[in-house]
Amino acid sequence: MPENFTQAQIDDLTTDAMSLVPPAKLPDFENDLKAKQNFPLNVQGRFLTGVIDAITAQEVEKYIDRPVQNNGNGPTRKPDKSNPWSAAGWNITAQGALAKRLGADKAASMASSAGCKLGDTKPNPHYS
Repeated sequence: MPENFTQAQIDDLTTDAMSLVPPAKLPDFENDLKAKQNFPLNVQGRFLTGVIDAITAQEVEKYIDRPVQNNGNGPTRKPDKSNPWSAAGWNITAQGALAKRLGADKAASMASSAGCKLGDTKPNPHYS
């Protein structure tokens, strides 16, 4: 995309992004759009293309075959939604609760099995 966006391009990007944003996230996205409406068009364009690229990458990610992970503590398996550090089960509240209940060492081991570490702010995109 060009660095110098036109208003028509911003409008098209906004329509595209709104069609991709999950319904649950739409109010947040609309608030972000409103907050950026007085920014220069190139800033708005970069934001919108970033949103579109991120959503598209997330959708494509599920088709990429990733190697099965093994943390050395048992059978080899992919981290699933039962692990709050995995991409499928990412949940910061559950991470904190587990760290408190199990202790930092066991929680760090769970995070490691999903390719993360304690304190990470998002799942590791290279693990599924």
